[in-house]
Amino acid sequence: MSATVTPTPTTAAPTTAAPTGAGVPVADGAMVVRRRRPLVISAIAIGAVSLLAVPLLDLLGLGLSTDAVAGLRIGADIVASAIAAVLLGITAHRRRGSDRWVWGLFATGAGGWCIGSAIWAVYLATGSELPAPSPADAFYLLLPICWCAAGVVRSDRNDQGRTDRTSRVVDVIDSTTVGLSFLLVLWIVVFRVSGVGVEDKSALVTTVYPVAESVALTLLVRTMARNTADRRAFVLLTAGVAVYAAGDVAYLLVTQTFDLSESVPTLVDTAWITGFALLGGAAWIAMGGREPPRPRPNHQRNGVFPAVMGGVAAVVALIDLTQTDGATWTVATLVLIMVLLLARQSLTLAENRRLSTDLVSSVRGLEHQASHDALTGLPNREHLVQRLQGLIDSAGASTRSAVMFLDIDLLKPVNDSLGHAKGDQLIRTVADRLRARWGEDVVRFGGDEFVVLVRRAGSLADIERQAERLVEDMRRPFATGGATLQPSVSVGVALVEDGITPDELLRRSDIALYHAKSQGRGRWARFADSMDDSSGRRVRIAPELRRALDEDEFELHYQPVVELATGRILTVEALLRWRHPEEGLLTPDRFLAEADALGLLAPLGRRSLVEAATRFAEVNARDIGHPVRVTVNLSAGELGSEVLLNVDEALARSGLDPSLLVLEITEDVIIDDSVRRTLGELRARGVGIAIDDFGTGNSSLRQLGDYPASVLKIDRSFVDGIGRADDAFIVRTVVDLADKLGLATVGEGVETLEQARLLQALGCVHGQGWLFDRAVPFDVLERRWLQGAPSTERALRILHRLPEERSDVVERSDGGAPPALSRPNRSSPDRASTGA
Repeated sequence: MSATVTPTPTTAAPTTAAPTGAGVPVADGAMVVRRRRPLVISAIAIGAVSLLAVPLLDLLGLGLSTDAVAGLRIGADIVASAIAAVLLGITAHRRRGSDRWVWGLFATGAGGWCIGSAIWAVYLATGSELPAPSPADAFYLLLPICWCAAGVVRSDRNDQGRTDRTSRVVDVIDSTTVGLSFLLVLWIVVFRVSGVGVEDKSALVTTVYPVAESVALTLLVRTMARNTADRRAFVLLTAGVAVYAAGDVAYLLVTQTFDLSESVPTLVDTAWITGFALLGGAAWIAMGGREPPRPRPNHQRNGVFPAVMGGVAAVVALIDLTQTDGATWTVATLVLIMVLLLARQSLTLAENRRLSTDLVSSVRGLEHQASHDALTGLPNREHLVQRLQGLIDSAGASTRSAVMFLDIDLLKPVNDSLGHAKGDQLIRTVADRLRARWGEDVVRFGGDEFVVLVRRAGSLADIERQAERLVEDMRRPFATGGATLQPSVSVGVALVEDGITPDELLRRSDIALYHAKSQGRGRWARFADSMDDSSGRRVRIAPELRRALDEDEFELHYQPVVELATGRILTVEALLRWRHPEEGLLTPDRFLAEADALGLLAPLGRRSLVEAATRFAEVNARDIGHPVRVTVNLSAGELGSEVLLNVDEALARSGLDPSLLVLEITEDVIIDDSVRRTLGELRARGVGIAIDDFGTGNSSLRQLGDYPASVLKIDRSFVDGIGRADDAFIVRTVVDLADKLGLATVGEGVETLEQARLLQALGCVHGQGWLFDRAVPFDVLERRWLQGAPSTERALRILHRLPEERSDVVERSDGGAPPALSRPNRSSPDRASTGA
């Protein structure tokens, strides 16, 4: 009679475990470490006592009767199995999910064995003969059945708790193969040798136990290699199962083959009791909490052991068939084993094909990742040289090909004010628009830079039209989160020529791009040989700019803003100049882009703000009755949180009234919640906000309400064409809009008397431009425009508002001739001024 128990593991959750035991949480959060080694020693000691108990009693002269010894052994079996069942049940109660099922099945198996032993004890106590098979076997069989079921449940989960159906199927096939092979070998070796027939039901039932236990043990070992959670507990479970199975095999051998019936109880019960002790120890370790998975070697399952067992079974079966006719089910069992081995091999091949497919996909994915940009999905610069060479090779005599090198304007202010997520969205939007037109001929060069390969575009005019359409297409605004962004790109074009190399083609397009940016944002330029000189100058000027900042070679010049109706000077704009030791006085268009690239705009802007505030604090202190405001430009990159600190510093150091300071920004500054708060805090301090170049953006009217502005400056392009009906209508509309919003208006770029008169007639309050004066050093400004009544008279004289006989007075008042009224160069360098 025999019964077997065997547990299977659970999925573990993280708890800290000591190297030799499992952690048990206590009230203060510490861990009581339950050691595995003492439990193993205890289990071995229990087995040794069970094995040696009867000989020791005989040695001491306390020999017991056969019935007493049998009762003692059965009682020990019942106690050991009951304790194991209780401990396993408590562990199951404390677990969740599939863990609870696994430990619960172990507890059910141990409990079934305990009940079966109790039934056996009743038969023994009453002196009744135990039938074969007996009612006890119904409960004994729960042990291997629950054991196998627990192994299947545990094998369905890996360390992360995810289902791996293929692994489960393979585990079931392998374990079934081992069980059937073991059955076939046992039947032929044990029963055929002893002459037991198929009709002997007792022998068949006795065989079921070790066969089922071999299936469960295979499942347990296999799943333990894959699922390393609760490893210490399951090592003990495995040891207990192995010892228990050894007891059942011993029971089978000695009862069916050898005449050792008197030794059987001692040998077998010792294995069972030791096995239950190990199972209880495993439950004791696992009771304190789940142990986290351990690192495991990265090896695949192999079917060596099932194949070996199948081979042994086949050899034994064939030998038996050659000697006798064999049992009726011997061939059927052998065929079933072979089918299982073939199914296992088929699954292995299918898995290998899947792994090969996954490997190919992974390699292709890695190749794609290596050659494509992660953010935009566009090809990266990895193979750009080869692409450029292909473009050069494919260029025909009758068609033109080119390279467009472009970058996104003002990406840094977007990142600074809206965050990098919005900046990434801007990059993706530009990339999507490029991809929609040129497909895979677009390469993300890096950061905010892209390269477009224009293949066989036709004539030069076609290429130029494509560059122009590209710039225009990018200006379409798009909404993202709480802000509306209007992309702007600058483009450099280089044509494919005979003998040109990929590096030279890329260099030319880069130079053309820089030239386009130096002319203003949202432009394109085609490479010309003359650009090489300016490119060389760009390289030379970088160290000179740093030196100029250190040696204070930058200075502010000032341009008056005239009230058109009265000629009064109420505002002066500060504009940055560089007094170069060799090239003389340079306007911002000659150095500002380089300064921006070198990160020098912030210190330049801070110095300019302090100097302008200090100058006009002194001016207003001398003539309190005629206050003059000073306007300082801010670039988009400066409009961060530091601008508040810079303004506070400038006002504190100079003593200037905040209402006499105006900060000028362009309308293409991105307005989001952060920038809106910054501008609002500036206005709360009393500082004015002027919007420069109004009317040049696509979203001006929609976003105007986002600017807490006090001054609106009409772009010089509208003032230049104010004599035309369309531009005059636009100016009138802007002036009316500003009036309804409570904003003062300034017409920029006033260069003729006619423009000044038309601006005033259309309702514009102020005018600024070379009609009145260029930007001049402070001492010249002070002499010409900050002298009270003479300054007003000078402006009125320019506007032809004074009698002719007073012209001499005006000329003598500033010590020099009034500015010429001739039309100056339209490309005013101050349009690029920023930060000062």
